[in-house]
Amino acid sequence: MIARKLFVEKGYDQTSINDILKIIEIAKGTFYYYFTSKEELLEEIIMQIILCECSGKNE
Repeated sequence: MIARKLFVEKGYDQTSINDILKIIEIAKGTFYYYFTSKEELLEEIIMQIILCECSGKNE
């Protein structure tokens, strides 16, 4: 996931929604259709990591 990669490389606070959108080439409105905030996106990433770990899969 692009957001996860940017959060790791740049840090959560230094990564903007626009940074993510530039790479994945979607409109800001599309992002906010799925997520209400950058914090909600981070929560989703954390849940994916937890689910992956619980299922025994490694990314």
